[in-house]
Amino acid sequence: MGMAASQARFLALTARKSNTEYHGQQINQQRTALSNQSANLYNQMMNLQVPTPPSPDSYYNISYVFQSGNSDDNANYAITSFSNLNKTVSVEYTTDANMMKQSNTYLSSEDGRTFMFGDQVAQLVAVSKSSKPEVYEAAGNIDNSDWNNADIFSIQVRDKDGRYVDSGYYVTGNYKDIVMSNKTSVAAWEIKEGRLSRNIEFKVNNFEFNESGRLASFTTTAEGCPSAKIPANQKFEVGFSKVKDDDAYEDAMNDYNYKKNQYDQKYNELNAETEKIQAKDKNLELKLKQLDTEQSAIQTEMEAVKNVIKKNVEDTFKTFNA
Repeated sequence: MGMAASQARFLALTARKSNTEYHGQQINQQRTALSNQSANLYNQMMNLQVPTPPSPDSYYNISYVFQSGNSDDNANYAITSFSNLNKTVSVEYTTDANMMKQSNTYLSSEDGRTFMFGDQVAQLVAVSKSSKPEVYEAAGNIDNSDWNNADIFSIQVRDKDGRYVDSGYYVTGNYKDIVMSNKTSVAAWEIKEGRLSRNIEFKVNNFEFNESGRLASFTTTAEGCPSAKIPANQKFEVGFSKVKDDDAYEDAMNDYNYKKNQYDQKYNELNAETEKIQAKDKNLELKLKQLDTEQSAIQTEMEAVKNVIKKNVEDTFKTFNA
């Protein structure tokens, strides 16, 4: 190879070397950009709030209970609500069924659709609600403010042989009542685990609360509450217990499952984006290795051409010195 050809070849190799170095720099810049994107995705993943499942022990209601002092009916009293402003207490009064056999007492079955009256049975005959004016007319002057928010159904009373006896209305609500055609109202009791239960509200003189703000006691009025066998002018100490709030826990679990699904979806999206970036970076890494290989080959050839040029120069000077 002559001097001119060698120098031209060396210049071409130098240009190729510069070009591969430039492409290598471009690839490194792309990899740096991908690294920044990956770091951003990682930070987003670290900032995701991992949902915590609710603990059943955190969801409960406080149930207030008291004893009337009358042991003859084996009664239980659970306070469902109370108003310090109105001085009223609502209780779920539960007693043994064999203690409630007096006349004109209706007993409802567990399905809430059949009532007992001695050996007679009252059955619901209308699934749709009856109109309230119709019931008001049947009830006469009976006052029950809870009827404003009550469900009202028609009933028929039949004897043990199934023969028609009378008709009336079944009024649900805080007070379950049956209004018969003779405009009398009697209590309807529910059967719960073999015991009779009904909600009753009565007036009290005052409430007392403990340091934590929980109800500690109440004192009945001069009337007491005969229908629940609660004596008059008596102070009742109130105990409490924690009752699991299954509805609140179920709501919390639903909220947790919703948030967990959102978290899983976002986490999977970030993982998918990260995998795409890793695939791009791997491809760039392979290209960079190819450029390194090409750079090494060019450098080897340049060394060979430099040796040829050096030899040509030496031969030329030897010629002139001869």
